[in-house]
Amino acid sequence: MRIINNNGKSCYEGVLGDQVVGVVVYKRIGGRVVIRHTVIEPEFRGKGLGAQLVRTVLDDLRERGDKLTNYCGFVADFIADNPEYQSIVDADRPGVTASRDMRGPNGVTPATYQ
Repeated sequence: MRIINNNGKSCYEGVLGDQVVGVVVYKRIGGRVVIRHTVIEPEFRGKGLGAQLVRTVLDDLRERGDKLTNYCGFVADFIADNPEYQSIVDADRPGVTASRDMRGPNGVTPATYQ
């Protein structure tokens, strides 16, 4: 899968052949990137493409020196499973950092979007 940072659409696109099969939607605010959502097309789920896409996005943010504010559950789960990416999370505005099993009515309440 090729992964392209489409600045014009504020998303990273995962492309197989000529088809966009996944996206990570973001908003850039200064030196911080707010990840809003990750989508993999249904017929491509369960093949590791989401993890590949998110890993590439986080590697790119780290290489650029950006900090991350995350509001995507999939990305939160990925970071929980790959704690080496915790260092790029913005300590002042982390967003959702708890893994999926810790969120919900009795778990951690997600931060307000900033």
